[in-house]
Amino acid sequence: MIEDGFSPLEDKTRCQKWQRNWHQERSLIGGILLMINSGMHVSWSIFNGEFGSQAWAEEATVFEVLFVQIGFFIGSIVGGFNSGYFVDSLGRRKVIGLGIAAQLIGSIITIFSARSVVALIFARVISGYGHGTAYLALMIYAAEISTNQNRGKLISLIHMGFVSGIVLFSVMVPFTVAEKQIEIVHLMGVLSGALAVVALPLHHFFTYESPAFLIKVGNDLDGQENLVKFRNDKYITPEIRDEFQGLKDMVMRDSRFVGSIWRLSSFYFLLFLKMLSVIVFNYPLNVTRINLAKATITSLQDYPFQPLLLSAIRFLFSLVIVFVIDGTGRKRSLSWSVRTSFIAMLVLSIGYVASSQTIPIIFNFAFELFSSMGTLMTIDVYSGEALNMAKKGIGLSLANCVENLFQIVLLSIGIGFGITYVCSSAVLFVAAAYLLLFVFVNLPETRKVPLPDVTGKFTGISFKLCFCKN
Repeated sequence: MIEDGFSPLEDKTRCQKWQRNWHQERSLIGGILLMINSGMHVSWSIFNGEFGSQAWAEEATVFEVLFVQIGFFIGSIVGGFNSGYFVDSLGRRKVIGLGIAAQLIGSIITIFSARSVVALIFARVISGYGHGTAYLALMIYAAEISTNQNRGKLISLIHMGFVSGIVLFSVMVPFTVAEKQIEIVHLMGVLSGALAVVALPLHHFFTYESPAFLIKVGNDLDGQENLVKFRNDKYITPEIRDEFQGLKDMVMRDSRFVGSIWRLSSFYFLLFLKMLSVIVFNYPLNVTRINLAKATITSLQDYPFQPLLLSAIRFLFSLVIVFVIDGTGRKRSLSWSVRTSFIAMLVLSIGYVASSQTIPIIFNFAFELFSSMGTLMTIDVYSGEALNMAKKGIGLSLANCVENLFQIVLLSIGIGFGITYVCSSAVLFVAAAYLLLFVFVNLPETRKVPLPDVTGKFTGISFKLCFCKN
């Protein structure tokens, strides 16, 4: 039973603020573990895969290797489409749990598919389905349960799970390639299964349903009770009462929206962001940059640590952004990251074409540093905020579909034509050109804006060099 009154906890110290937000962060633990799992699978596909040195690929054709790599993205597309509809019917909590369960099934199949390419493709598709299903729901869920002051941090923690998975895979894959005593497929299956087994009970016991969704289905009482839990209070304070009323007004307002998703400028902005995320993190670009690092930095006793160094840089500087994104703001973070990443990529491209030894290695790591400080993480934050509640599910599912299709296209080009000098040069210059294009976009600022008002910040977006009007 919830009683009216005032909370005895006042936000006087950082510790007390953390205590208020603890239930919000705890509710995402299961989802963050799922994203670690997803980061390992994506890293296996487009970052440090080392497919040619793995046992299952020794007798596989180039098409079989391709389907193993794109299987995760195909599953993500299917899962994203399903989640776009299920997230508004089953609820955010159940959809995230469905994604974790799918990844558990995929990991079990992976353990027993070390020598079967067909079984491995099926396992990758199932794991991708789990990622696509839960990722979309996680973005919506984190935006709805957070406060105005920590919404960016909460969504960024989900992305940090993904980056942690990339680092974890970069640590383990060189050992399996060098020793040949541990099958990478077995190790992936065991680690993925362990993460999913831990994530399921944590998600079940610590994740409460989104108050916004409960309001939408007419369960105001449970919605109010969950909002009190998320704010770590024992009573309904005036602030919680006002926040709940704001969520209720938002749900009623958005439910009256009957227009098409294609009429929303915020949807095109989201597509533009998703294309940017692929441009700065894809198979041809990653392989080119890893090859550059290996050519200029000697491995330690046959241990190729260069991919780990790149991913560790991304992890450390992304972690910084987690704690400052609600202070500096999304616009400043993304603008600064894009501009510095463009300079680093442009110089890297010129140095690579000129066959320089010093320039590529310096600006290779500079690009990793600058792109990690805002680009991908801020895109996730904008994804959770951009669309109104009526179109957020279908809008995010379509945007994620475009993102995964683009990854498949680039992956197919990289495998089909090979990472040659010409291919690498083209990829580097195309990445620099797209980053330059993004410099001219007028970004919205959503820092500390209440969730009911945040979608209004995306209505006046201007694309000076893009295909979308205001």
